[in-house]
Amino acid sequence: MTHDVEFSKGRQRNVVGKHVWLRCSEMDAAQLVEDRINEFAAALNIHKDVWIWLSSDGLALSFAWK
Repeated sequence: MTHDVEFSKGRQRNVVGKHVWLRCSEMDAAQLVEDRINEFAAALNIHKDVWIWLSSDGLALSFAWK
C-alpha cells in the first residue's frame, strides 16, 4: 500500500503480488482505507496477483503483465 506514483505505475505494468495505490493525500489515507476496506480487501482475498487503484471514487483493478 503506497502513495508512490513511480513504483505504482511500474507495478501496474507488471502485476506480481498484491499492490494498493492510494490516490489521496497522505493526511486522508487512513480515512480512505477505513471507508473502502471491504471493497479492496475482497479483491486482495480473491486474486493472487492484483494491482488496485484506490480513491474516494472507488477502486480499479489490473492484472496486466506487459
